[in-house]
Amino acid sequence: MADPESPPPLVPLGDTTGELEIRKESWREQVHEFVAADGPVARIDYSVWSGRARAESAGGAWGFSRVKGLTSSRVEITEGESGAEVARMDKRTWTRGGTVELGGSSYELKAHGWLRTTWTWERDGTTVVEVDLPGSLGKRKGTAQVTDAGRSDPNASLLLLLTLHVHTSDSSSAATAATAGAAVST
Repeated sequence: MADPESPPPLVPLGDTTGELEIRKESWREQVHEFVAADGPVARIDYSVWSGRARAESAGGAWGFSRVKGLTSSRVEITEGESGAEVARMDKRTWTRGGTVELGGSSYELKAHGWLRTTWTWERDGTTVVEVDLPGSLGKRKGTAQVTDAGRSDPNASLLLLLTLHVHTSDSSSAATAATAGAAVST
């Protein structure tokens, strides 16, 4: 019998077809998953207070955290078991995007839209993954599309997870700034 506290096993991204759904699973409050028809493909678990996240897929496990420093807009990506740095993502603050180099390939993250936010990762001008984040209004669920190029890309699962981390950390920073501004004005 499976442990009710244990997450379900992850399905390799390359073994799936079709659209992925973004779900916030009830078995753990701060966990989001990308789920295919065959089962969960990748999950990210946020630490509310530290801003760090642990991410995993069938292909590996990683840690995400903001690089220390008052003006830093970088995200450090570490390997799950060893904690060794894999890469650093350079975020673009005003245009909501960034770049990262993984395994000798450069990827660019682009955000499109304000009300319905869609994020795409491109490698050499070719879309690898596209993530349409859940809406804050209504019951629209988030989805992700993995292109043919993405299905053969060894970093596609990591890019999906990094998208959620960047969006969540940006949303958290905005909420903190709004709270600080409200406190100062009273």
